[in-house]
Amino acid sequence: EAGKLARPADFDYFNLLDRRYSQLRRYTPTLLSAFEFKASNPAAAIVEALNLIKELNYTNRRNIPDDAPVDFVKPRWLKYVFNNGKIDRHYYEMCVLSELRDCLRSGDISVGGLNLAVAAIVLWNTVYLENAVNLLKSEGVIIPEEYLQHLSPMGWEHINLTGDYIWNLKSASSIDNLRPLRRKKINFKLS
Repeated sequence: EAGKLARPADFDYFNLLDRRYSQLRRYTPTLLSAFEFKASNPAAAIVEALNLIKELNYTNRRNIPDDAPVDFVKPRWLKYVFNNGKIDRHYYEMCVLSELRDCLRSGDISVGGLNLAVAAIVLWNTVYLENAVNLLKSEGVIIPEEYLQHLSPMGWEHINLTGDYIWNLKSASSIDNLRPLRRKKINFKLS
């Protein structure tokens, strides 16, 4: 019974990837338009391919041109990316994204838009850190100035980076009208 269900040892799951292409297309155009990718020399062709896909998305063209960058296509992908002498859009895009993942991990490609996200988080945290310090000082808590230089606005464990947000515009605040600070019991020395 198990033998009937098991896939053969030489089974290539790449055959199944095309079925998942529509799910990939749900987020790929947004991802590519939101970030600017920069590459070191070995990954330059991948960034070229990403820009080509971005352009195809923008112009609603479906076919990959014959002169598209393909230097990065690894042997495992060859029979899928090149189909009857033409470049298969689905497998080309999946191959490019697979290579992008590997290059992001290795550091061969960097993400420009990510710096903007980090800067926004740091700014937001800095505003709240300043408010928290000022509130504590107004309540008589002694905070030596030399300690403040060790606070870092880089933490983001409290930031949801999955993109799943529910915005309540009625309670939206401005930089001058922030939500109340979360209070924990403190055991600092009061002046």
